[in-house]
Amino acid sequence: MIDASTEAPADRPRLRTAAPWLVLALSVAAMAVFLRVTAGEYYLGDLRVFVSASHWLAEGSLYRATSPTGAGDVRIPFLYPPWVAAVFTPWSWLPFPITAVLWTVLGLAALGTSVLLTLSLVTGQRHLRDRTLLRSAAWWSAGLLWITPVRHCLYEGQVSLLLFVAVVAGVWCARPAAAVAIGLATATKFAPGAALVTLAVHRRPRAVLWGLAGFAIPLAVGWAAYPAQSRQYLADGAILDAVDRVGGVATVANQSLRAAMSRFAGADVGWQALWLLAAVFLTVCAGAVLYRRRGDRAVALWVPTVLAAALIPLGWTHQWVWLIPMLVWLRRGPDRRSGWARTLSLLWFAGLLSPAVELLLLIQKSNYVYDRPLWQALAGAAYVLGAITTLLAVAVHSRSERGTRVGKGQTE
Repeated sequence: MIDASTEAPADRPRLRTAAPWLVLALSVAAMAVFLRVTAGEYYLGDLRVFVSASHWLAEGSLYRATSPTGAGDVRIPFLYPPWVAAVFTPWSWLPFPITAVLWTVLGLAALGTSVLLTLSLVTGQRHLRDRTLLRSAAWWSAGLLWITPVRHCLYEGQVSLLLFVAVVAGVWCARPAAAVAIGLATATKFAPGAALVTLAVHRRPRAVLWGLAGFAIPLAVGWAAYPAQSRQYLADGAILDAVDRVGGVATVANQSLRAAMSRFAGADVGWQALWLLAAVFLTVCAGAVLYRRRGDRAVALWVPTVLAAALIPLGWTHQWVWLIPMLVWLRRGPDRRSGWARTLSLLWFAGLLSPAVELLLLIQKSNYVYDRPLWQALAGAAYVLGAITTLLAVAVHSRSERGTRVGKGQTE
């Protein structure tokens, strides 16, 4: 006869060990159902552009052709350098449903890996196989899977999660050569290049050089292999007129500082003095945080990348995956017990988990209309206003040379 009173306590540790993985599995399964239901024909509009770009590259029409989004008459152009289109050539050989599933799985793996590395940076726990750290990463991944930037990245089939994990890995790894990953991400989209500031802040000049090499080499190879289209991208202005080519900058899906200010002004503020003053203010706030928290590697990761997401003209929601290290730092960093950090983290999670952006997208009359009611303009500026508030709060509550000093047993 089995004594239940003696068996129950033994089962509890097993349950605690299995719980995060069970929750993560359920969260992934629920996301798969969500994407299948909401994304007709495995929508993934941006992934369709990437796959089509390999054909456009061969035809010589890379920066002239467009792909339909599935929403009205809106069509999406290719905005990346030619080498990125070449990389997607093997993906074009597969039936699109298989490509969609594989790409989504790759994005999920990138999210989990980046969360694990971010927790390692924030807590100071370098042993990635530590069970406590792994369980914590599972809990975080299950929740972060549902924040708006990640949802939109998976729905659109964007590369943001892959660029994100490349940057986090390049910062986390002690070997300078690992910064090549940051360079490759920057050669895809320029915004990840802000992470080179992280390496510079922590006096890693060799890593900065490796990052610059990772940036230059693919562009040089692409220029050698596709000189005409590389020239069109770099020299003839295809990269500079991205805003005009995409259009719809006014849409609430664009959470950049420029878009937020334009919706208040009722017209595109462009690069005018008002935007410049706001950009300088935001940059000064970021610089103050980097200086006052210069001993904290996690802060040096999220501050430059969040700043870049705010300052680029097309700061789509999926590009704000750079908020993830900031969220982890607020909850697990040195100020995790402070009232201001707890309040900010709760506000961020409430906003990012809510369908606010999706609702605003349904309400807005057009992607091309800047003039909005005040409440819509305020709601559409939430990311930028939140970033400014967070930077100011961290700067005010910082002490110079205050770094992350968390013991190995404090990862949960």
